[in-house]
Amino acid sequence: MNKETQKILKQVYSCPEPKRKSVFLETLRPRNITMPEFVLMQVAYIRKIVWVLAFVILGAALICAWRDNGNTERMIAALLPFAAAAAVIETQRSYTCQMAEMEAATRFSLRSMVFAKMLIMGITFFGLFIIVTPIIAVTLESSLIVTATHILVPYLVTMIICLNIEHTKAGRSNMYLSVAVAAGVSICVIMAGGNIVMMITKLSEHLFILITILLLAATAFECRKTINKVEAFA
Repeated sequence: MNKETQKILKQVYSCPEPKRKSVFLETLRPRNITMPEFVLMQVAYIRKIVWVLAFVILGAALICAWRDNGNTERMIAALLPFAAAAAVIETQRSYTCQMAEMEAATRFSLRSMVFAKMLIMGITFFGLFIIVTPIIAVTLESSLIVTATHILVPYLVTMIICLNIEHTKAGRSNMYLSVAVAAGVSICVIMAGGNIVMMITKLSEHLFILITILLLAATAFECRKTINKVEAFA
């Protein structure tokens, strides 16, 4: 081996310069990440189908409003249960992908990841709800509050059922159960939306608003229970 080759090898495999202990430990410390930054990082892990579904619901509302379709409210109410199912499925991906145990031992706990995804889904679909509700209300010349309760109840019912299913072993391993629940609620809305539900809401709108508030409280309770117990399922 000639001297030039030896020189090159010596440069390639030379030992790094010694550093003081404090400097070395400083390089090992992870960068501080705030909770808002962590939530934004989790946005990239939300599957594209969720965003597509949100745009489909918004598009359906705009098209129906443009065509002055009298079934706009029922159509959106029938689509929103699938948004609820998608939100729950995103929170249980750690279980379906068999990553829960590993994520529970990372820098950010599994509870933090579930909370971040719930927050992202909540903000996304709440924003969608805020946009869609006035469109439907203007199209049907209806009250904003009444329209909101009509389309929100199927979403909340689906969310509550799916969150309870997620607490079971079968629910954590099979995302299609949530889709089945959403399909069932959607079919009920389509079949009964023009008759029973409308008749009840016309007779007692205040009662229906009260039911919506109770469902909102029940949904918040189920979300909190899911976050508190998430690592027990890992």
